[in-house]
Amino acid sequence: MYAKKIFLLLLAACLGGLPSASAKEAVVEGMGVDRAAAIQHAARCAVEEVVGTYIDAWTLVRESRLALDNIYTHSRGYVRKIKVLEEGATDAGYTVKALVDVNDAPDAGLMDKLTMLMLLNDPAFFVSVTRGGAEAAERDATAESVFNERLLELGFGNVQAEEDNPDFLVKGELSASSQEIFVPNAKRESTATGLFSGQASLDVTVIEKSSNHVVGTFSLRASDVAASAEGAEEKAGAKAVREAAERLEGLFKKVGAKVQVVRSTAWQGGDEDANG
Repeated sequence: MYAKKIFLLLLAACLGGLPSASAKEAVVEGMGVDRAAAIQHAARCAVEEVVGTYIDAWTLVRESRLALDNIYTHSRGYVRKIKVLEEGATDAGYTVKALVDVNDAPDAGLMDKLTMLMLLNDPAFFVSVTRGGAEAAERDATAESVFNERLLELGFGNVQAEEDNPDFLVKGELSASSQEIFVPNAKRESTATGLFSGQASLDVTVIEKSSNHVVGTFSLRASDVAASAEGAEEKAGAKAVREAAERLEGLFKKVGAKVQVVRSTAWQGGDEDANG
């Protein structure tokens, strides 16, 4: 297995419900044979700096290295604005000092590319869902299978049945209870319906194992009805697990395997906007 350390703060940001319009500013220096080349270099330096806040050093597979090079090559496609603070000609060419606005919104192209790098590096996942409380906790194989199937649907191919040094650990704590449903009769007396109402709660934590960095946490509640107390609890628990599995899509966005080339645009003087 390739040694990998990936900080998926971008995915935690998705979970936290941050606005879609997001940006990171970086003050960088760029150098080139002329002003345009220096600005291009400054854009690349800014994108590299922002990428570095999301990805720790890890051993990349060849495809991931190519994808990362593609991100840097098309850096200007991920920059919304650049403000030149200082500039001037030198013996070696031209230099600029610039304030660069990099678009790192959860739904931005840059974030998709970084998620794709993780997919290319084929991280290993292990899902552990327990129920019964800390003292009598038992693994729930049915709940775990729902999570595993969802991860596979999202494009992750390395989902472990038993924990074997995974890159990511998805931990769930499931609890359920039930009560019989009564309704009043004509005499205003409570009459049993033969049905039970089940309530379930599920707390999920996603951890990047090598650093113990918590990628994200969330809690879900669900309820359902069945003809037995046990059946009501099982149905409510299954519903909570299904909803939690859907939430994984907010943490791990599915990205196509093909690297899309982002067209760069020509920038001109002063405040440079990525849209021209």
